[in-house]
Amino acid sequence: YLERALIEVGKERGISALYLASGEKSYSRLLEKQRENVDHAIETLQLKLINRQKTFMNIVKIGENRAILDTQSYEQMLESLGSLPTIRKMVDNGESDFDTIILNQYTRKLSELILKNLQQADRFILTANIRELSGLLNRLYTSQEFTGLTRDFISYYLEKRKAMDAKSIS
Repeated sequence: YLERALIEVGKERGISALYLASGEKSYSRLLEKQRENVDHAIETLQLKLINRQKTFMNIVKIGENRAILDTQSYEQMLESLGSLPTIRKMVDNGESDFDTIILNQYTRKLSELILKNLQQADRFILTANIRELSGLLNRLYTSQEFTGLTRDFISYYLEKRKAMDAKSIS
């Protein structure tokens, strides 16, 4: 459920970048459809995710060096997902610049928190082989997220028909 939410939020971020670059003239129907997909993914996540309001989250430690589930991180993520309507208003109204919306709102406020929680599964892996596979999967999630962010920046500048400055490239 976390993976689906991460993918769908990334898609909305990308379409929002195109929407902003087009001067809010194009991509509105596509953005509306993607917002529905994100809402569905988040609704599913909230229904399926175990959190403090639904059940007791203190998971018993497995072995001496195992950490328990970081419930605070889950709660922070769920709270941040609640800010999505505000982020969408910023996109729709053009209240903020591209960097603020894409980097600060979609990426730092949403995607990074989802990714952090997605990677918590490592805490409960018992065997070295599975831990290695899980590490590969986590690197894949991280690569996928940063590739998507790069795609969003490039799409924005291509749609805007504007050269990327040195700050944006780095």
